[in-house]
Order: sequence, then C-alpha cells, then structure tokens
Amino acid sequence: MTTTYTRHLPIEGTHNFRDAGGYATRDGRSVRWRTLFRSDSHHELTDAGKQAIYDLGIRTSIDLRAEHESLFMPSLLASDQSIAYWQLPLRAKGSDTRAPKADDLAELNRMFFDTGHDSFSTILHALAEGDPFPIVINCAVGKDRTGLMVALLLELAGVHRDDVVADYALTAKHAGKRIEQIAAVALKDGRDAAQFARLMECRPETMAESLAYLDDQHGGAEQYVSKIGLSPATIAAVRGAILEN
Repeated sequence: MTTTYTRHLPIEGTHNFRDAGGYATRDGRSVRWRTLFRSDSHHELTDAGKQAIYDLGIRTSIDLRAEHESLFMPSLLASDQSIAYWQLPLRAKGSDTRAPKADDLAELNRMFFDTGHDSFSTILHALAEGDPFPIVINCAVGKDRTGLMVALLLELAGVHRDDVVADYALTAKHAGKRIEQIAAVALKDGRDAAQFARLMECRPETMAESLAYLDDQHGGAEQYVSKIGLSPATIAAVRGAILEN
C-alpha cells in the first residue's frame, strides 16, 4: 500500500509548516518524507499543535531566530521535555535581522553565504551528530533563514534545482497571515514600509539567483560546506539522514 504524504501540514498555531520530503535527486534517490520539516515561528502553538508535532515523531526543533526574537516571541517547544530545542541563530556578519543592510533578499542571501560560515557549520555539524532526526527548522516566517538552510540541505542531497527553488516559493502560498503579524510590529517600530514589503516577498527568482551565486562563487553546496569545515564523513552523515536508502 502506497502512503500519500501532505507537504503543507495544518499545525495549529503555525501557518507555514511543511514537509521537505519527497523530492527526487539527480542520482535517482529521494528525500525521506517525515524527516525534514520547515516552519514559521512556534510562539503560538496550541496544545493540539504540539500534539500534532509529537505525532509526526519530531525529535528536534532548530530555531534559527536571533536571541531578541525568541525573547519577544518565545518558542513553546523551548521548554518541552519531549523535543530537543536547539537555538542556533543563522547570522550573516554585517547584517541585522531587524534592519538588513542588504537592498534585496538575493543580496541578503549572498551575505549569508559569504559571511555566515560559522552559523552554517555549527548547524550542519549538529545535524550530523547523534540522532536528531526527524527535525523541524524554523525562523519567524519560515521563509528566508529557514528557506536558505533547507535549500542548502536539499542542494547537498542532490535535489534538482527547480524543486529546491519551488520549495522555497511555496512560502508565498502559506505564510501570508504570519507576514501580516510581523509587518504590523515592524511598521509600528518605524520600519520603512516599501523596504519591508520587498523583504517579505517570496519570489522563485530570489532563490534561483542565490543558488546560482553559491555555484559561481563557492563551487556549489558540497564545495561550500567542505570549505566551511565539514569533512567527507560529516557530509555523508547529513545526506544519509535525509535521503532514502
């Protein structure tokens, strides 16, 4: 009997909770379903939402948000004894998640690839150690930091580029309510409305341009993670955790 999986999962208290499984790779394999999840913030999880996460078998929650974000909107998984909560902020040197100096999202992603080596290395090494999977990776909207981290993992797994880009773009379909919440706070704090609107876009071209930059400037995902300190064994461990045998 074939199991049918749903990519978008209606977890109460989230808007953009998705399964990144099922994508085919260039060598004929595929990403395991119910292993790599991506999400927006977990500060509004209901009891039913938490139970749904338990039912998915998720062992580890990886929160990519900065410390000030998690203090303002604390994850309701942070104190949960059933799931390991790792706060591993994804940072680009020279940027501030509240007021990015980048003019557009592709530029911000280039900054992450060029200067976020420590963050990417820490997260990837953590994924290769022990047995943290299934995992859910989240940030505020589940769009940019989560999108870039998941895209790097899918690229490392050998997923076709069009599918990596399409997975990123799905956020535009699901995250509208979360973006509205964040926009209300940002505009109240005096953020420039036009700039903020640009930063909340989720265009496939953004990820396509970002990954083309990863190829051109860093030699692609495998060469990039090798350069930032991952050994062949660590790379193999990450791939093995998310790919079907």
